[in-house]
Amino acid sequence: VYAIEKYTKGKWLLEAGARYDYRWLKTYQLNATTLVPFSTLNIFKNVTATVGSTYRLNNQFSFSANAGTAWRAPSINELFIDGIHLSAASYERGDSLLTSERSYNFSLSAKYESEKLFVEIAPYNSIINGYIYAKPILQPITLISGTYPYFKYTQQNVNLSGVDAELQYKFLPQFSFNSKTTIVRGWNKSINDWLIFMPADRFSNAIKYEIADAGKLRNVYAAIENVTVSTQTRVPPNSDYVAPPK
Repeated sequence: VYAIEKYTKGKWLLEAGARYDYRWLKTYQLNATTLVPFSTLNIFKNVTATVGSTYRLNNQFSFSANAGTAWRAPSINELFIDGIHLSAASYERGDSLLTSERSYNFSLSAKYESEKLFVEIAPYNSIINGYIYAKPILQPITLISGTYPYFKYTQQNVNLSGVDAELQYKFLPQFSFNSKTTIVRGWNKSINDWLIFMPADRFSNAIKYEIADAGKLRNVYAAIENVTVSTQTRVPPNSDYVAPPK
């Protein structure tokens, strides 16, 4: 159940919304000792809301700000998995006591758009309570089929912040330069250290040549692109089985 309202006046656009979610999950299992079947019922419900505004200075410049809440119920794997994750060649164990993630999100955006130039910078910050992830136990588990890295689903309070930036410049009628930057920082407030499994800084630059439509093909183009990904150095010591790649 949700409601959204928009209001426009002059150069301002205001938008707000609220939502209520109710979700139930019934799981059927076998008792590992007696092999007697039993079922478990998990109920998740939450209220979320968002409010934002956009100010259009003129036909080229606009600024936006948004604040809101969100939530995510734990998945069936995160709650009950207890075995080998075949696609990852690892052993994972869930936690049936996991609760829903709850986040508080804040974002800003500045945008310039003209016939030849597009620029957008969007910083953001998210506070996530009860963030769920598979934590490396750092002690492999040995089964009949072999030895596997061992992960256990857990949840902690974290902070995710970063910035996304994009630039497009059409310097000739059919040629354009496209640049994108993605930077994210994850901080684990529960241990007062960096959050593992965060993507490293990423920079992409491309020259794009737009080709005229060919028959039934539309928006045909050719491009050459360079992608640079930094080494992730913001990880706690001895937090994973291997160090981040170069």
